[in-house]
Amino acid sequence: MQSDVGGKLKYIITADIDQFNDSLASASKALDKFAENLNETAAQSGKALGKGVTEGAEQAQSSISKFVNNSIAELKDFASAATSVATNLGTTFAGMATATFGTWATKGITDTQFLEDTQIQMQALTHSTELGNKAMAYATQYFKNNPFNRFDVTDATKQLIQFGATVEEVPALLEKMGNVSLSTGVEINELARIYQQTSSDGKVGLMDIEKLAARGVPIWDAFAKATGKSAAKIREETRAGGVSVEDFKKAFDYLVDEEAMKQNEKTFSRQLDRFKGRLSNMKAALAGYSMDMEKGLVIDENGLYRSVTRMMQVFSDTMSGDIGTKLLNALSNLASKIAPYIDKFTAKIPGILEKVANAIDFL
Repeated sequence: MQSDVGGKLKYIITADIDQFNDSLASASKALDKFAENLNETAAQSGKALGKGVTEGAEQAQSSISKFVNNSIAELKDFASAATSVATNLGTTFAGMATATFGTWATKGITDTQFLEDTQIQMQALTHSTELGNKAMAYATQYFKNNPFNRFDVTDATKQLIQFGATVEEVPALLEKMGNVSLSTGVEINELARIYQQTSSDGKVGLMDIEKLAARGVPIWDAFAKATGKSAAKIREETRAGGVSVEDFKKAFDYLVDEEAMKQNEKTFSRQLDRFKGRLSNMKAALAGYSMDMEKGLVIDENGLYRSVTRMMQVFSDTMSGDIGTKLLNALSNLASKIAPYIDKFTAKIPGILEKVANAIDFL
């Protein structure tokens, strides 16, 4: 869908730019012609006035009169060409705006779907609408005040709850996962899944630690700092039966680099995140949802997302009834009328291929 929209947008711009360039060339020619006529008239008038007062004045008047008549036509040509330039320019930007609106609306709807599904999953995980909404509100509070997008943070929140964290633990855990993410570059939702899943096992084994190490997280060094043991000793313990969850949690604290977090604010990546966040707000406005600091996801009943949802519901309900049955029967009848023609063509395929083979042999 997106690539189609992108391809269509590219086509519109290419086509309109060609027209725009043609119009611009026409306007330029018309203006050049007007300027050329002006120079020619001035030169002729100057020569004519040098011949004598009476004769020169008559000739100059004739030249000027001719110039006025020609200029009117040439200025009309220029005005027409300039109008064409403006029209084509407007068409180009209208095409861009239409394509952008369609893309944003579509993305806004899919974003809303993700967030709505996630909030419902949180309600199911907590066995409470109130707690599910509260978890979404915590996620909202975090991503609105930190350099992470709403989708990664809400997914991280779901991962934490799914693997045993309570709703009240979510804010502190998001803060910890976020700090480690900024220091190591690993996505916050991936860290949340690994951290909480590992913590809920009761004992941290070699495979658990290797998951983080494989993603570039300096977890062995962090373990050494947290426990005062060498990385080799930690490896030995994990092979023998694992290390404690408490040591694992302490090691996570040593993964945070305060200086790296400060430097992050100045990076292009951070500004790109902020830019994407502003775009997400615009898509959210189009789709008709907002993120509330108390209620979590709030969907406008009169917005685009709910409107599309109602349309799909009516379509599905209609197709489940008599009208749907009638349409399906009509399509089945249409197919049964087309099928015999396909069968006739199919029967001729061996003969066609034989003729092709004979022709190749003849060559």
